[in-house]
Amino acid sequence: MERRCDKCGRILKPGDLVYRLEIQCLSDFDGIITEPEEDLATLLKTVEETPKELLEEEIHREFHFLLCPTCKDHFCANPLNLPLDSMEIPKSIPDPAEPDPPPQLQTHGEDEK
Repeated sequence: MERRCDKCGRILKPGDLVYRLEIQCLSDFDGIITEPEEDLATLLKTVEETPKELLEEEIHREFHFLLCPTCKDHFCANPLNLPLDSMEIPKSIPDPAEPDPPPQLQTHGEDEK
């Protein structure tokens, strides 16, 4: 069976570095129960008529993806896909062991003639 990155479609060969992304979306409860806008009987009827799967998705949903290293890096850099104000994600991250280039020194007086 051929595996592919679920984001970009790249073929993932046996032995390739692959990442499994698992996302859970769970409902949250802050401890406050508000009065429903409709009466309880109408609300109960709506719940009874709604398919069980749709009700469960309101409480819990899971997603599973396989990602290649590039797509994993892009996801981890911005998991909520928020606007980056025209910033671009770098193609590579510099090695922290490499020293920064020395700053250019400006001398005053020689260029001010």
